[in-house]
Amino acid sequence: MGRLRLAQSRRREFRNARAQQAVLAAAYRNADIDPVDVQYIELHGTGTAVGDPIEASALGAVPGTGRAAGAPLLVGSAKTNVGHLEGAAGIVGLVKTALAVKHRKLPPSLNFEQPNPRIRFDDWNLRVVTAAQPWPEPDRPLLAGVSSFGMGGTNCHVVVSGAAESTAPESTPDTAIPERTVPALWTISGKTQAAARAQAAALLAYADTHPDVRHTDIAVSLARSRTHFDHRLTVVGRDRDELVGRLRAFADSGYAPGVAEGTTAESATATSAFLFAGQGSQRVGMGQELYTRHPAFAAALDDVLAALASCDTELSALRDLMFTGPAEKLNRTRFAQPALFALEVSLFRLVESWGITPDFVAGHSIGEIAAAHVSGVFLARRRVRARGGTGPSDAVPSRRRCDGRGRSR
Repeated sequence: MGRLRLAQSRRREFRNARAQQAVLAAAYRNADIDPVDVQYIELHGTGTAVGDPIEASALGAVPGTGRAAGAPLLVGSAKTNVGHLEGAAGIVGLVKTALAVKHRKLPPSLNFEQPNPRIRFDDWNLRVVTAAQPWPEPDRPLLAGVSSFGMGGTNCHVVVSGAAESTAPESTPDTAIPERTVPALWTISGKTQAAARAQAAALLAYADTHPDVRHTDIAVSLARSRTHFDHRLTVVGRDRDELVGRLRAFADSGYAPGVAEGTTAESATATSAFLFAGQGSQRVGMGQELYTRHPAFAAALDDVLAALASCDTELSALRDLMFTGPAEKLNRTRFAQPALFALEVSLFRLVESWGITPDFVAGHSIGEIAAAHVSGVFLARRRVRARGGTGPSDAVPSRRRCDGRGRSR
């Protein structure tokens, strides 16, 4: 897998074609695969007028180069089939590609009717899969790539290959390992030590009265279908006879080799996490009641909005837009993203004033930027000013960028 963080770019990840080319080249170099041998690419597919051509041009420059005439690189995107699943979009593309490799068949990308005129499909040796078809060149190793881009500027490309054909002979009943010699672990628990030991006695009685039940089936049922309480008891054995014998010895004396008894760590404490939402969660009126009721929220919101306005005067009325609309204007990316960033940072400052701090933060879309900011990844004075910050440069309406001291350039 190739992975490259665009540490030097303040633009969105899809705005840097050279960085995408570097990710692709690194992925295939690490996999020891010539990019020209790749037969299919699962696209990130931003669905934007700018992002798609840049992603396509990077593919044309790496796996699309050097291909034989009439053998273009096939591409597609699961987003046309199941929509944009936000944080799960990348893994869905990987699952789709793995299934396509397994079944040696490529599913179509739906509703591809008129190509983006900025994507030079012929020049870049690319072709969208518009109908289900067999995997190309099935006599060669099946190779594919999966791209996924993060809002924070991280590009990921995974190389997927078909499994090698197995040459090992199938096991026969004469050579297979007898089931009774397969090691297993029996796990028992209870709310108290007495309850756990009572469960152990009940398990011993069950094993004695059901000799035909395989010890491995018992192990699976104990591990997967029972609640695991704090008081634990485990029995390990090489076969059914050893497991039952050790459990019986423990029931008789409270001790036996291969049996462990104890409790879970009492010092373990619960952890918490904050998840910052992405674009699409904006609405007219967001934060208005909190602004009037909680001074900590109001102060934080004023601070962030002032910092944003110092970088671009078109954001000077962002508070009014958040509180009273109109919704059509608030839903525009140029206003929705900075508004959500300001709201989410202010919400964090509010709960922080109550003494609540998370152990982990995560976010999607512009929420990823907010999470990075409050966790200290983006130092406030380097991004805008104290307790300010902004998302990617296209989250603000102007092309001007703040130098970190409230000045725009």
